[in-house]
Amino acid sequence: MSGATLRAGKKVATGLVEGGEAARKASKAVPIRPVLDQGNKKMGLEHIMDRHSHNSQATDVSKFGRDVDEQKLRQLIDKASESGAAWKPAERGKRKLDADVGEIVGTDLAGQPTSWIKVVVTEDNRVITAYPVAKPK
Repeated sequence: MSGATLRAGKKVATGLVEGGEAARKASKAVPIRPVLDQGNKKMGLEHIMDRHSHNSQATDVSKFGRDVDEQKLRQLIDKASESGAAWKPAERGKRKLDADVGEIVGTDLAGQPTSWIKVVVTEDNRVITAYPVAKPK
């Protein structure tokens, strides 16, 4: 597993969930290192590779490129988390991040090449999913 896990303190985690100014400050001030576990069909590495790998049978989803294997995926998630992009609160205490990783990683939902990925983590920073996305507008 690449990278160490740093967890936000209780006060910061609450601020991220609730949103507002505290969330904006906390999302930039607290380094979040996502933990990519093997997981299952619903979250983690197994979910991401099953649903978003270049050879996935899933339809209407974005796909990582042929060169994105487990090791590369871990590198991309680390790169996204270190990009300086802000983590934003999501439903049920989750957090999400859209980041430009500086290299084409696959295709977005429209099938266009993209260097952006979305990473979604649980309250304790375990990766639920990660996938290529279009550059936010």
